[in-house]
Amino acid sequence: MRSVLVILECGTELYGATAVVRAFQYTGLFAQHPQIRATFVSRRSPRYHRLCSRLKSRWWSRPLGSVLAKIENSVTQGRERAIVAQSRRHDCVYMLRIPSIRLHRALWREQRAKVVMDLNDGLWLPFSQRPGGGFENFHEMLQSSHAVACENEYLLAYARKYNTNAHLVPDAPQVEEFDKVRGQFMPSGDRVILGWIGSPSTADNLHVIFEPLEELFAQNPRLHLRILGATAANLPRFEKVRYSCKASYTNPEMIQEALQMHVGLFPLYRTEDAQVRGTLKARIYMSAAIAAACQNWGELPRLIQHGVNGVLAGSADDWLEKLRGLVENQAQRQELARQGLETIRSQFTRQMCFDRLLSVLMA
Repeated sequence: MRSVLVILECGTELYGATAVVRAFQYTGLFAQHPQIRATFVSRRSPRYHRLCSRLKSRWWSRPLGSVLAKIENSVTQGRERAIVAQSRRHDCVYMLRIPSIRLHRALWREQRAKVVMDLNDGLWLPFSQRPGGGFENFHEMLQSSHAVACENEYLLAYARKYNTNAHLVPDAPQVEEFDKVRGQFMPSGDRVILGWIGSPSTADNLHVIFEPLEELFAQNPRLHLRILGATAANLPRFEKVRYSCKASYTNPEMIQEALQMHVGLFPLYRTEDAQVRGTLKARIYMSAAIAAACQNWGELPRLIQHGVNGVLAGSADDWLEKLRGLVENQAQRQELARQGLETIRSQFTRQMCFDRLLSVLMA
């Protein structure tokens, strides 16, 4: 039996549903596997993180900010030393977005366990390379890993410039979790819900379809835009668009919300950052059996067959045309949704993605 130490940054405290997608959804499959044993640890203390978050929200605690930071750094260093010691009893360590070159170097020096780095974002881009972000030594991390698991083809091509042992391991969009509650949450028949799922840092992409949405909503009073993961402050200055926001969400809440949408929106700027992001958002929409409307850019044309399992749009006029068609043609929406769900069932089940991950961890 091979043992794997799965290292998270801070449980689900920092990355929320993303941490569930990339690690915890596989706990059952790890437990059932006869040849592998997985142990999950966090580099930072989730309990201390929650405590600090509560304290920092109190006005009287502001002078304690630097003291709390020093204490947390000391706690984290102790946890890192414990992780290194724990790694000696494992065959492999799987690092999920860990912004610590100190821990990475310590694990690499041990040479006891195979070090697998998970790459699911453009950590070489300026946004991730800001001082204090923890990935200033990103390329060293790539080079000092025995293997790299990459979420999409673009990341794979980049990683292989620095580490030839890089492999494609797509994220599972959790269609099994959607199936458990699929009949309990249904789209409303009174209006058409356009949905977007993301975070404050990605909400700026909605500016790509700002004008198409304004025109579409001005023409159709039955439309509503549902935003998950951002607030009004993160959005374009809508005038005609009727919208509501849920600033934060749990994984079950995301699933319930997606199941009540009619169309899932995935606009992007034509940038390298957009290419890096991959297709998980689209695959979540497809798992919810809603029509995926996506930017014709980056990794998305690899997943979306236009007019078959979703639609691709480029210019503002193109977006307006495609969205108008989806809004006005219920039969088209339903067929795209059906084909999209079939794509997920045939290519991106949890077991399929887990098997790809295991092939890297156990090699």
